[in-house]
Amino acid sequence: MSSNRALLLCLAEHFPALPAAGWTIRPLNGLTRESVSIEQKGVSLIGRAQTVHSADIGVSRQKEARILHRLRDSGLAPRVAGFSHGWLLLYRVEGETLPPERIQQPDFIPQLAALVSNLHNQPLTGYRLPLKAQADRHFHLTDKRRRTPQLLRIHRHFMREAEPQPLKLAPAHMDIHPGNIVTAAGELHLIDWEYAADTDIGLSLATLFRANHWSLTLIHTFLRYYSAYHCPQRVLAQTCRWQARADYMMVMWFESRWGQTGDPQFLQYPAALKAAAGLR
Repeated sequence: MSSNRALLLCLAEHFPALPAAGWTIRPLNGLTRESVSIEQKGVSLIGRAQTVHSADIGVSRQKEARILHRLRDSGLAPRVAGFSHGWLLLYRVEGETLPPERIQQPDFIPQLAALVSNLHNQPLTGYRLPLKAQADRHFHLTDKRRRTPQLLRIHRHFMREAEPQPLKLAPAHMDIHPGNIVTAAGELHLIDWEYAADTDIGLSLATLFRANHWSLTLIHTFLRYYSAYHCPQRVLAQTCRWQARADYMMVMWFESRWGQTGDPQFLQYPAALKAAAGLR
């Protein structure tokens, strides 16, 4: 079944009162290019496809739908409109995505800390992040020509070494950056929950800090306002314990996407991230 036909079947199932020919469907920009904008008669949706590429790297739209359903009363995430035929339908979160420079500004950090604290205080979703299995899956999707002895050595090290004991397990978005933060009426909301899972707050925060290139000063500011755990010093220490794994996980994501697609944009990840993961 073609993706377009599957989407129209999904829309017909969940919006039977609206004519199938009346939907306006447009692709959305993004690294994965698996989302579309859908509109008709005041209904504004985002459609997210389950594709072979996304499934190969561990993305499940069914899991995403269930996590978002469990967060439906939190005000943090989009509302689910339906899931069927390999498509997840979400009601669009109205507002503007965060300007890239805003996440580097100290006066914004307390608001973001409140958002992340709220998420980390939500009940567990029931989907634990299988970090080692995910890293191994990503490794086997990399281009074999790029599996240097150094990369293989680092991969074996992370697969063999025990992970830090959790400080606090919590729901985590795992992909917080300006493009996934929507501001509306002074409030923040998170979109693109495909990597969400329950994990230690140390790993969640290590990923947040590295992905947004925060200085130690911004990290300390964030932890001063972060309220999901009572001791900022212990949270920082736990984040440091997870940092190398977070760096490697992020590098493997870019490498696996390059292995899947051959798209050169996936090899343009920051050199600082590659260096932090111990790769040259």
